[in-house]
This record gives sequence, C-alpha cells and structure tokens, in this order.
Amino acid sequence: MRARKRLVKFTADISPWEASNNQRLLNKARKIIEVGTAVIKGLRKKDLTGVIEGKRKVEMPKVLDPFAGGGSIPLEVLRLGCEAHAVEYNPVAVLILKATLEYPQKYGEKLVRDVEKWGKWILDEAKKEIGEFYPEEVDPAQESLVKGMMNSGWVPVGYIWARTIRCVNPSCGAEIPLMKQFWLRRKETADGKTDWSDSIYLRPIVDKDKRQVDFEVVERRRIEGFEPGKGTRSTVSATGSFTCPICGVTYKSNDLRKYGKSVGFGHRMICVILSMRGIKGKKYRIATNKNMAAYEKAVEALSDKTKDGESEYSAIPDEPLPKDGTLGFRVNKYGFSRWGQLFNGRQLLSLITFVEEIRAAGSKMQSEGMSSDKIAAVLSYLSLGADMLADFGSTLCMLNPTGGRGVVHTFGRQALPMVWDYAESNPFYREGPSWEKSVEKSARIARDLSHLPQGYTVQCSATVLPKKTPVVSAVITDPPYYDSVPYADLSDFFYVWLKRTLGDTHSDLFSTPLTPKSEEIIQEPTRHKSNNSKAKEFYEQMMAKAFCEMSRKTEDSGVTTIVFAHKTTEAWETLVNALVRTGLVPTSSWPVHTERTGRLRAQDSAALASSFFLACRKREGNEAAYFKDIKQELNKRIMERLDHFWEQGVRGADFFISAIGPAVEVFGRYEKVKKLSGEEVSAFELLEEVRKLVTQYALGRILRGVKLEKIDPLSRFYILWRWTYNGETVPYDDARKLAQAVGIELDDIRGKDSLVSGKDKIKVAKPDERKLEEIAKRQPVSLVDALHKSCLLWKADKRKELEKFLDEAGFMDDAAFWETAQDLSDLLPDGDREKQMIQGLLMKAPTMAREAGKQLTLSKEWLS
Repeated sequence: MRARKRLVKFTADISPWEASNNQRLLNKARKIIEVGTAVIKGLRKKDLTGVIEGKRKVEMPKVLDPFAGGGSIPLEVLRLGCEAHAVEYNPVAVLILKATLEYPQKYGEKLVRDVEKWGKWILDEAKKEIGEFYPEEVDPAQESLVKGMMNSGWVPVGYIWARTIRCVNPSCGAEIPLMKQFWLRRKETADGKTDWSDSIYLRPIVDKDKRQVDFEVVERRRIEGFEPGKGTRSTVSATGSFTCPICGVTYKSNDLRKYGKSVGFGHRMICVILSMRGIKGKKYRIATNKNMAAYEKAVEALSDKTKDGESEYSAIPDEPLPKDGTLGFRVNKYGFSRWGQLFNGRQLLSLITFVEEIRAAGSKMQSEGMSSDKIAAVLSYLSLGADMLADFGSTLCMLNPTGGRGVVHTFGRQALPMVWDYAESNPFYREGPSWEKSVEKSARIARDLSHLPQGYTVQCSATVLPKKTPVVSAVITDPPYYDSVPYADLSDFFYVWLKRTLGDTHSDLFSTPLTPKSEEIIQEPTRHKSNNSKAKEFYEQMMAKAFCEMSRKTEDSGVTTIVFAHKTTEAWETLVNALVRTGLVPTSSWPVHTERTGRLRAQDSAALASSFFLACRKREGNEAAYFKDIKQELNKRIMERLDHFWEQGVRGADFFISAIGPAVEVFGRYEKVKKLSGEEVSAFELLEEVRKLVTQYALGRILRGVKLEKIDPLSRFYILWRWTYNGETVPYDDARKLAQAVGIELDDIRGKDSLVSGKDKIKVAKPDERKLEEIAKRQPVSLVDALHKSCLLWKADKRKELEKFLDEAGFMDDAAFWETAQDLSDLLPDGDREKQMIQGLLMKAPTMAREAGKQLTLSKEWLS
C-alpha cells in the first residue's frame, strides 16, 4: 500500500505542465516504466536486478494514439521514453505531428539553425516588398528627442477597425460603425472595478446634423454617463443587435444577416496603436487619412499581385466555407462564403507575400543542394509560422484591452463567431504576433523536441489501421467528442494557406481542395442532409470500427485508455454503445480536471471542467446476464465510486458523468445484458438507471439532514439544476432526463410560468429573472416558488407582505424550508445574486418567526 501511495504521489508530481522538462522526474518515470515492463515480461530476479541497476535494457512499451490530433499524447509518450505511434486523418494535424514527433529528432540542431536562417531571409524579403504599408511615424513634439536614434519612429502595433452598415432609414443614411465595445486599455482595481486612472477608451462623437459618427481617445478619466463596455450594441438585446447613434433605429441579428448577404459590410479604420522602442507603454490615436491611404495603397498592391496569377489555385483563398448551420460557424450567416473573405486587403497582401517568400526559400534551398526531405522539414516549420500569422491576422481577431498578447487570435474558441470590431496586427512589429515571433517559437520548439526519441506518424482513418502499425502494449487516445468540435471544418482555415505554401512539397497531404471529411468521426447533421439520427448512427458505427481496430492492435494483456468529455448523455450513450459492441470493458474510470478556468469555450455553456479517463481491457468470454441479477452489483459499484468522487470534490455536471464509467465497468463484462423478457438492455436504459441513482445520491448530499420526502419534485429538480448547470441553458433532452430522474415530466412544468422556459434549449430562471406576480400560483405552493417569491419580497423590502405570504403558505415555521434554503445557498457560487438574496432572507428568518408567534426549530447549526 505504501508503494502504491508513493507511486500516486509521483504521478501527481510529474503531471503538471511545468514538470514536462524536469529531467530528474522524467528519468525516474522512465525507470519505473522500464522496471514495470520487465516485471510484466516475467524476467528472472537476476535479470530484473540488472534492469534496476541499469546494466540491462528492456524494450520500452509501444503506445498508439489513433486520434492523435496535434500530438499531445504521443509527445508525452516520447517524454516517458516509450515508442509513440500516431495516427491521424486530418492533414493539418498530420503536419503538426511530423513537426513534433519526427523532424526535430531526425535533424536536430541543424533544423533549428535552418529555420532561423531562412526565417530571417523571408523576413528581409517581405519587408522589402510590403514594409512600406506599415509605415513608422515620428511625433513632431518628440522629433528632437529621437533624432539620430536607431528605429526612432513610432511603430504601428496594430489598427482597430469596425465593420459598418448604411442606416436604411431614408431620413438618415448614416454610416454606422458596428462596435461591440469601446475599450482600448482597461485596468481593474483589486475589487474588480475599473481603474479609470489607468484606462483608455474610444468615445463616439455624434453629429446628427452632418449625420456622421467620429471618435476621440479618452485617457485616464471617466466621463459620467458613458459606458465604454457597451459600444453601439443595443441595450435591449445582448444577441447582436445594434442601434444607429444618429436616428436610434435598432438593427436586430436577422437584419444584420440580411444586410451582410445582400449588401455586404463596409469597414472603417477607427484607431491606430503605436509603440516606440525605449518608451514604456503604447500610444493610441484616431486613424488619419494618411493611415487610410497606406491601407488603400496596400489594396492596390494586392490587386496588382493577384490579377495575373497562373497557379492551379488563386492566391486569395476562394475555397468555400462550410454549409450554413455547421457547428460553431456563425460568419457564413452574415454573407461570408469564402475563406479569403475573413481577411482585409492588407492582411491578404501580407499573407500572400509570406507564402510567396516561403516558396522562394524552398527553391533557394534546392539550388543550394539541400535534400528534399530536409527542405520539407524546414518549409513545414516556416509554413506553420505563416499559419500563425493568419491566426492572428484575420478580421475575426479582437483587441484584448486587459493586456496579455494584445490581440485575441481567430481561434480564441473552437468556433468562428461573428466579430464586429477587430484588431489588425502588424506582422513586422516584433513584440506582437509577428513573423519574427513565429519563427522564434518554431525554432525553440524544434530545439526542445530534438533530444527526444523519434516517433512515427501515419495519415489514415482510425477505422482502418495500416499493416505497418505494430501491435502495442497500450492505446491512449482522446477521440472526437461527438458534436463538440467541427475539427476538419475549422482546420480548413489553416489548410487553405498550407496548400499554397506546401502543395508541392507535401503533395500527399495537400492535394485535395479542402481537408477530407467523409471519414471524420463527428456527429455533424449537415453532412447527413441535416438528419440527426443518421449523424448519430454514423458516429456510433465509425467509433465502433475504430475501437475494433484499437483492440486488434493491442496485446491481449494490453490496456486501452479512452479520454472523453461531453456533457450530454446522448453523446455518452453513443460512446458506450460503441464500446460494448467492440468488447472493450472499462476496468476503472477517473474524472480529471483538465480545463482551464475562464476558457472561452466554457463561458455561457454547461461545458465540463473534467475529462473522463476510461481504462479498458478486452472482454474475456461471451457471457450473458440478466439485469436483475447484476443490478445490486451495479448499484454497489456506482455508490462506492460516487463516495470517492464526492470526497475528491467532483461536482455538478462532472459528477453526473463520473458515474457512467463505474456503471459500464459492470455492464460491459457481459456480451449481453437482458431483461426477463429476453430483450437486451440498451445503453440508454443503463444511463437512465445511472441518472436516477446519482440524483438520489446528490440530493441526499446537498440536502444535509433534510428528508427528501419533505421536498416536492419541482424543488428537487430546481436544486439539482442549479447544482448541475447553475444558470446555463441546456439541450431539451438532457433537461427532460433530469426532470424524469426526480419524477416529473419536463413538458408539465415548461412554459407554465417563468421558472422553466425554452424549446430546443431549456432555461431555468433564478428569482430575479421571474415576475413576482407570476410566482407561487401552483397549488400546493412548491418550496422553490415560495423561496423565489420570498427572495423578491425581501429584495423589495416588503416585510409585511413577506411575513403574510410565508405564514399563509405554511413555510414560516417549516424547518425543511429554511434548511433547504441554507443548503441551496451553500451550493451556489460566491457572488451569485440568488445566494445573496437567500443569505439576506435567512438572516431575518428567526426574527420573523418569533414576531409571528411561531416556533422555528432547526435540526442543524444555523448559519455556522
């Protein structure tokens, strides 16, 4: 047991990212793996001692990842000294894998030097050609101070643009700048409020007579009544509506979509951000005609560069965006139909120029006698650098006014949402997301990886692994998360540029118009004529084929570890079905907190914070069982693990999902689990049983000491919702299943008042999202309705009305009511409005009961 604890502690020590290059820890891990491998192989004691003392070597385990993606799992396999085999279908990911697992190890420091050398050559050539379109400038007031200094001008860091529309009001016709917010630099005080003495923002100056909107930069002072965070977005709607500042006409999302498709958005340069070497901070000023003239000159140069192209594909990416309705894509709803439309003219000129110089560098390498394989390696790194420029150089990049890198890259989240005001970066500004920085990063990565063993990369589908893929000791993989991310569609953003830099060098990867998608294993209805059930069936069948291949390529004693993270039971049902069909049985499962706090993907969603690791082995035998015979064992195993997960602090949606692994551990041991009627128990039925067990367990833990029979089903539903999803919207089917688990039908409570609303997405309202007059009309009055009404009456300081309501509804001296309110308050996050209202109400409870002549007896410590 002590040895196990030491091993668990060591695993915790080596897991953080900071430990990934800690040589002492890595050497220890490699030795543990080597000795463990020797034990598994049954080496004699003498030979085992030789392994421990380093006198004898053992072949390290082979590990396969058939959904390798960008290579995080194979990379860690290499760090641990094992043999890594990566399989990936997506050509962009395959290129990244080669640059991670093969090229640095094969060419070492020579690759680093060549990347640096040719990166510098490309920079010099690009500057000669397009440097003039990012002109430096000298402030006349400081000209005498900087005269004679090297690099003495103010360098443009970037430019702030706003998309524009013409107001359709016949009496107006003004150009409306569509800006989500006006902050340029926003600093906060320790308590989270704006530090106006260190903040900078834009303020629109509206001239209704001239029907125009100009701007000024306001530095380090507050203008009363003006909120920089609101932009021209309407205060009525937070879904993308904008108001004309001249005439007040509001344009809703649908209006803007129609405008974008029929007319097309204009754009306007609003502000320039400048920096000077040796001077701390940045300078912000309104864009001038001179700035706009430099941009227009760049657009003319783009026109000259692209009008006579004879390439097999155009210099400007004219490949189509995915179909409208594709998961995560919003830009195509606003009239954007081609990938090249996601960049302004100067951004396109810059990217096309770097593409040309990368290709020219390849030709020069060839003329200097460099081998074709080495050229491919160097150009791969340089091309990925150009892709970084594209990522930080589209019209979907936003300014980050709170600091950091200054510009939020295109893929701040795994989607392409519409962006109204955007930041255009200068690719020659060294301190920003520039070409120099991308080359430095590429060279540093190559150097860091060069000391590792070489891995192996294959491009193919995980459903048909090639013969040359060896039988391995372990499969560790992070498969596609059902319908969470449209991987291939998003990677086309990078593919269209890589095809232009590496189309000849890597013709095996970049020969198709866009990334191949026919065998991509995701649940995407747009690829199945918008048929959800067909998309689900495709995902399940393809995942089962992939699991079969994993099993085929794994030693009989080997282990397959599957990492999965999805909040919907539909996704898990599909995954479990695929596992059971394949004969892979989870022998243990663990939720591991993998997602960083505040990530964009999780904001405004009920996304999981944890990934779930399912360690599986091949099923032995083809035994069948009746569900009634294994139910006791199933319940026992689930409860054991729930106790453990609760003690480890797993909560909310993660807690519900954490019970699936233990359930499948029992369920998956049998080839078939049958009802007494002879029908097979489906994964859907299994997960329904799991949900009921977790519901009862969670409610018992949340409502400490309160008997469940005293809490009505609607209130149980509400408490579980707040604990699981807090205030987020959730797919209808998951909301329905949660309701069923407490014994109610969602449609019986949905839309009856303001508590539960929505159609495809369900929202459960907090007290201050409901109307006072609508609450507590159900008879008998539910606990949650009574609590919500009490919160609103307390907030409105209607003391007498509050006391009368509680007395008449029978809750004034009801200990279960007040203790449940306390438990609900405890589970809500700090700063939550409902938590604050409940806490205020609880403080008054004993006094109200006493003054009403009631005896309030509580079964536990009050407000400890």
